[in-house]
Amino acid sequence: MAAPSASTRRHGAVVLSVMLTVGALISGLEAASASSGAVTDTAVSVRPAVLAARAGDVLDLDLGPVTRRAAVAHCLAPGFATRPAPVSILYGVRQKLPGTSVAALILRNRAGTVRLCDQFGGDYLAQLPPPRATRTKPVVFYSTGRSDWNCEQTTQRLRRFTMTQWLSTRPVVHTVRLRFVVNGAPRRWFATRPVNGFAHVQAWLSGPLPRNARLAVEQRALDGHGRPLRHTQLPEHRRLAGCTNGSVQIG
Repeated sequence: MAAPSASTRRHGAVVLSVMLTVGALISGLEAASASSGAVTDTAVSVRPAVLAARAGDVLDLDLGPVTRRAAVAHCLAPGFATRPAPVSILYGVRQKLPGTSVAALILRNRAGTVRLCDQFGGDYLAQLPPPRATRTKPVVFYSTGRSDWNCEQTTQRLRRFTMTQWLSTRPVVHTVRLRFVVNGAPRRWFATRPVNGFAHVQAWLSGPLPRNARLAVEQRALDGHGRPLRHTQLPEHRRLAGCTNGSVQIG
């Protein structure tokens, strides 16, 4: 067999060089792809941890329904009802408090009178007829809630603040949340789910906080996909007075 000519050898060298270059490019692309895949896998693997951390910033207040009429005896009063039997439970949910729990109730007697009970005790509607949520306003304040400030008398630092709210909701509302903001730093959310078109939110802030701390409250109503709803009466960000007037209860 005749030896290859010089031009044939040069052509073969060029082809081999091109093949080696292409092979290097393919290897580089595969390495980059593998590296990219590793980053993607890492991101996916930490995602549940991130979600868990975010879930830890939300305190679910609800412990379960209150359905037995005997459980509403503490909310009865002369002129409303003296025994549970004739009373209807419009809303009944046992909710968490620090170290304990309380039944939040909306009751109606046979005369149609409505009575509300939570950690602050019993109360009647603030206005008649009570406001009700609509399609254009999916969350409204059903009745007056209460706020309780507990302040150090000498330093005027907040030792404890507790607030409750009664809400009327539409079916689109899946969750209602409330949280405090202290000196610009948000605290955890307190969350509840509406029942029968009503929701009760209670939240607390424990101290002592720094003197003259800047306080605010934020609230959200979320749909079933976790998206905030607009056109509600809930204030997205509202300043709180703090301890300038000492301990006081409002509502």
